[in-house]
Amino acid sequence: MRPNRTGRPRIVKGDRVRVIRGNHRDMEGTVTEVLPNKDRVVVEGVNMRKRHQRPTEANPDGAAEMATAMAEANPLVAATVAGAVAEAAPEQAAATA
Repeated sequence: MRPNRTGRPRIVKGDRVRVIRGNHRDMEGTVTEVLPNKDRVVVEGVNMRKRHQRPTEANPDGAAEMATAMAEANPLVAATVAGAVAEAAPEQAAATA
């Protein structure tokens, strides 16, 4: 893995990540899309927004929820988070495992 500008491992589609900053802190999800030119990622189930459209048979109320992009610096690969916890407090990580 090649590190990004922050020096952390680059996040790729399919990675399981945990948000470490912002309103959605400590939420986990899978990366569904990476936007490298904008340094942003889309994480499933995190940073959800409602988009109102004309009602259809498939969507009778007209409101659709979708995940929107967040800054690439906010999520961290979940394995890295677990490793950091294990380094910080080995006895605490062993108790949670």
